[in-house]
Amino acid sequence: MNDASLHLRTAAAALRSIGPWVREQLVPSLDERAAEIVGPKIELALTELCGNIVEHGYLGSADGELTVSFTVSPSYVAVMIVDDGVPFEVATNVATATATAAAPGRDADPDANPELDTEETNGYGLFIVRRLTSYFVVERVGNRNRTIVHFDLP
Repeated sequence: MNDASLHLRTAAAALRSIGPWVREQLVPSLDERAAEIVGPKIELALTELCGNIVEHGYLGSADGELTVSFTVSPSYVAVMIVDDGVPFEVATNVATATATAAAPGRDADPDANPELDTEETNGYGLFIVRRLTSYFVVERVGNRNRTIVHFDLP
């Protein structure tokens, strides 16, 4: 098993270090095929999740901190993001995001495809994360949120 962690301030400039960190720390831990298939998924999901944490958990403040860590197992990559932003209820928010991304009047279904011909521009991030991962949970542990996502390896 390989692992590494990244500590970030919640400033937008700091979030730009996620992509290079994934490419420099995580991708070399994978075989070539897995790196090509899973690496971009991890980078996209982490960028989306961390951006949401900054925007909603810290209300855009650059004064917060979060830690991203990963562990590579034989069958999947587990990534954990820890922050002390406001509590986040993933089940409610994923359903809301899916409903926002769905057609008006349609029930919120985490597995539903969003209607892309609507004018809505928000609410797709968690839907995308749900599609890119095989496991997605957010827990409140003490005064911190702990987001855990898994990416299956080919």
